[in-house]
Amino acid sequence: MPEKGTFCSVCGKDNGPAEEQLPLVEEVENTGKVKKMKRVALISGCCAILAVLALVLFFGIQGNLADVVKDVVDVGNWEIFRENDIFKQDSYTVSDSKAQSAANTVVATMGDVKLTNAELQAYYWSEVFDFLNNYGGLLYYIGLDYTQPLDEQACQLREGYTWQQYFLENALKKWHSFQSYTQMAKKVNYQLPEDLQTSLNNLEGDLAAAAVYYEYESAIALLKAQMGAGVTVPAYRNYMEAYYTGYMYFGELYEAAPKLSDAELEAYYEEHKAELDPNNTGKDSSPSSVDVRHILVTIEGVAGKEPEGGYTDGQWMAVEARAEEILKEWQQNPTEENFAELANAVSDDTGSNTNGGMYEGVTPTTSFVQEFLDWCFAEGRQIGDTGLVKSSYGYHVMYLSAQGEEAWLADAREHHENSISDQIMTDALESHPIEINYGKIVLSFVDLAA
Repeated sequence: MPEKGTFCSVCGKDNGPAEEQLPLVEEVENTGKVKKMKRVALISGCCAILAVLALVLFFGIQGNLADVVKDVVDVGNWEIFRENDIFKQDSYTVSDSKAQSAANTVVATMGDVKLTNAELQAYYWSEVFDFLNNYGGLLYYIGLDYTQPLDEQACQLREGYTWQQYFLENALKKWHSFQSYTQMAKKVNYQLPEDLQTSLNNLEGDLAAAAVYYEYESAIALLKAQMGAGVTVPAYRNYMEAYYTGYMYFGELYEAAPKLSDAELEAYYEEHKAELDPNNTGKDSSPSSVDVRHILVTIEGVAGKEPEGGYTDGQWMAVEARAEEILKEWQQNPTEENFAELANAVSDDTGSNTNGGMYEGVTPTTSFVQEFLDWCFAEGRQIGDTGLVKSSYGYHVMYLSAQGEEAWLADAREHHENSISDQIMTDALESHPIEINYGKIVLSFVDLAA
């Protein structure tokens, strides 16, 4: 309306004196006024929808405008006017019943390939589960509270995101990459290894058997308990098939890519020296890479960095004593095999306590604490050496397993091989573009504390 006007130029309705203003929420003092405000808000919302419908009738129902109207009616809020990106919704979590009813809704496409909410829930759960499995001991230090909903916590790993948006974006990227490789594999009639194909063929029966064993009513009930509401057996099979095919076919592409000889790597090193040797230490003086096993003993069993203010002397003495006990226990049977078994049994490092405490191809530039690296590359270090190392994480019981090629050569090889992987992924994704409708995405609640 024009300034100080009272009549709507569209419908002609007299809207009363311009001076009358709706009270602010904080000014509302009684239930009656609150109800009146809600009614006004409802009427305003209806007017907004009617205004959009009027535009459609004027211009004709076609293309994106018709989709906008449909979304207005379906969603009933202003989410639709946000950009179609990860911030489309503040929270994607819905009730179990809504997740189940929206399970077959398509939320992303890649040509003829469709991603439903049911399948997306499997990818989302996988991202959350893998993260917790890999970094469970570090959750406190990276700001993830597993007792609170993911959509209510700011993500410290990606600015501006909630943890839910972080995991959702990664889940969508994983689907994109796995499906890209899967479509490439189908074009060349790639066949999965027999054991993996057999696993897929038996998946439905195995799920049913597992449901009986763990006393669930059905395979659907088992999937709901493990991955969230809405996941169906076909959706889970699609997820597993893309996972197997994508992973295996990527490996085929990587193995088929040409690798550089040691002589070619030397030239490659010189070409990328600014990245590989930023401190200009020179390749001739660099020590070799190593394979090293370790057993991490942390204070109170929490694998994280030392808190502000530090630990007490008593805490450090206790964890040192425990590390010495482990070393003495190993010395009763001083073999690498025994060290690996001890690492799997007692180490607090979730990144290595399932593979015998092993880290392979460690170089001076590997992102480990400096005390760990200093021990690995100390002058005169020999294969089979053991020792105790104190760091901000606790105490490390060390075992040097092997010494490999010179560090500059290992760095050059890793850098080149990473560039091969990156190029394979880039080519796959660019040749298989996707479209995502963030407004249609729903996610079931994932109980991290369960």
